[in-house]
Amino acid sequence: MPRNPAPTKQKKKPEPVEDTTAPTVQVIEPPTQPSPPVKVIERRIETIVIEIPLGEPPHRFDQVHVEGMLWRDHAHTFVRLRQALQDQDSRTADGRKVKTNPDVLRWLMEQFASC
Repeated sequence: MPRNPAPTKQKKKPEPVEDTTAPTVQVIEPPTQPSPPVKVIERRIETIVIEIPLGEPPHRFDQVHVEGMLWRDHAHTFVRLRQALQDQDSRTADGRKVKTNPDVLRWLMEQFASC
């Protein structure tokens, strides 16, 4: 014998009520005292000149996968480079903003290759 489902109650939706009151306008007066000065923090960016030896590759590479861990001093220097590139709104050769660690490495390799 098939089961009959229990009857369900349906809730009535309330009818929308029209707002007949006029909109109120709130006037905000400017403060009488001057606002406190805003602090502007500027980062100092250093520029260095280095010599890098570039040898002749045995053949042309289309892609190289690089994975590694930088410790203490190297990591600190890398992060300083990344921050300076972001502060200067630097971009890679394809026009992408330098945001990530791989972007920093791409930008760095592009600088070496342009010499």
